[in-house]
Amino acid sequence: MTAGDADELIEGAPNEWQAWAERELWPRCDIDLGNNHRLQFIWKAGVARVGSFVVHRRDDGLICLATIMFDCPGGNVNGFTVLQDDPLTVLQSVLCRACNDHGFIRDGKWVPAG
Repeated sequence: MTAGDADELIEGAPNEWQAWAERELWPRCDIDLGNNHRLQFIWKAGVARVGSFVVHRRDDGLICLATIMFDCPGGNVNGFTVLQDDPLTVLQSVLCRACNDHGFIRDGKWVPAG
């Protein structure tokens, strides 16, 4: 999945996006981080992973996502720093701007902030 794919889906009707996310996104994520969080990598042609979607369930059960871009060639200068690939550890905290979900990715697991 690319960032453009997600943008196109999210711009559609919310109910259609939720149905798609339940059917296609949630079960196919690359990593189950625990605590109702999963991670789907974003790939750029000719480059390895350049970022990820942090897919999570809100308290009301709906699926939401935050996007993080990695500090890497082909990714985003001043992006998120990957400290370790396997299991994945990211230096900065992740904040979902849609629902304010906030936490860290440490040793391949979701650690809530606070």
